[in-house]
Amino acid sequence: MAEGSQRYLAYAKETTAGIPITSALQKLRNTGGSGIANERTSITSNEIRDDRAIVVSRLGNNQPNLNIPMEFSYGSYEDFMAAALGHNTTWAAVAYTAAAGSIVGTVVVDEDEKTMVLTSLSWHTLGLRVGDKVTFSGFIVSTGANNGTYVVTYMSTTATDNDTITLGDAVGLVDETGATGTVTCAQATAITDITCGVVDTSFTIEEGFTDLTVPQYQYIAGGYVSSWNMSIQPDAVVTGGFDLQGMVYGALSATKLVTGGATDISNVNNIFDTYTGVMYIDGLTETCIVTGLDFTLDNALNRRYSLMDKDACSVGQGRTNVTGTINAFFDSPTMSALFNEETEFKMSIRLEDLDGNSYVIGFPKVKLTSDGKDVSENDVTQTLNFQALGGDDDTTMYIRKQATA
Repeated sequence: MAEGSQRYLAYAKETTAGIPITSALQKLRNTGGSGIANERTSITSNEIRDDRAIVVSRLGNNQPNLNIPMEFSYGSYEDFMAAALGHNTTWAAVAYTAAAGSIVGTVVVDEDEKTMVLTSLSWHTLGLRVGDKVTFSGFIVSTGANNGTYVVTYMSTTATDNDTITLGDAVGLVDETGATGTVTCAQATAITDITCGVVDTSFTIEEGFTDLTVPQYQYIAGGYVSSWNMSIQPDAVVTGGFDLQGMVYGALSATKLVTGGATDISNVNNIFDTYTGVMYIDGLTETCIVTGLDFTLDNALNRRYSLMDKDACSVGQGRTNVTGTINAFFDSPTMSALFNEETEFKMSIRLEDLDGNSYVIGFPKVKLTSDGKDVSENDVTQTLNFQALGGDDDTTMYIRKQATA
């Protein structure tokens, strides 16, 4: 019998949706899942007989599905992340504006608060986001004590305070209120991003059980990412998964799609944990109260069928629907007020692996949809559901990535 510990899973992006790729597949990191399944419809005759029996039944359209659970790691799932967002798979370079390269005499530093304030500009407008790793140079106070590389851990975006960033990991900052020299702020390493779009990306996915006496392989073609879920919880690795809907269901076979098999996994980056990074909710400075974040992106896919073919001829995209849950210790009415007043706010989380590679997953416009409390002997926690909406640049969600410096 087959053992899941020896499962083979590989994929490739398709040139034409539904036409399986047979030349170059890449093995995919995963943690198991339900495997390729086909939920065919059932067509039953309505004929009425004197013995009350149903004697005719046929299987209908193919509806192949696949769940790919994973432990999140840098570089492993970017094709699926981009497909889920409806983005082409090319990550776009993020550029800070020219002003960020030469900020003359406008930066005020507070060593106790670990903040830097622009007196006439906005960090957000210059292109910085929470989670970016940035390098400052050009400060002249205390022989350049404020120069260095830091992670932006907080950025207030209220109307009166959108010029302040907090550098939570900064050490040795010195108060600066006067002339600062010719200060520059640059990305520590290049930042690229993807945002929500309308691009269709389909995949061929092959599953194999190589430990059988006669190994068996099966594929789906025209596989689209119907949903992507993530769970970021304390004392754990970051987990999630992708659900795919396919157009074409391939039968089990002793022959692989690619002679010799797929390319081995070359990405050996560490998995992300929940100890390293930044959790940011606009308007809350004590972000350590957050104890968990889950979200799901659902694309509301719908297979389309034509006559004389049991496989789907295409898959239609629905709207990008991002919902989730924030868990937090109850220590103030702030989160409840966001819900009661229907306040829209920004939220993001930076995930960083042991080598310093990072993703920032951001939601430019979030609205809470429920507010509940769980009471135990020691703790009172809030469970707040949220809906992400179209925000900056009409994107519901964005992902920025930055390799280790």
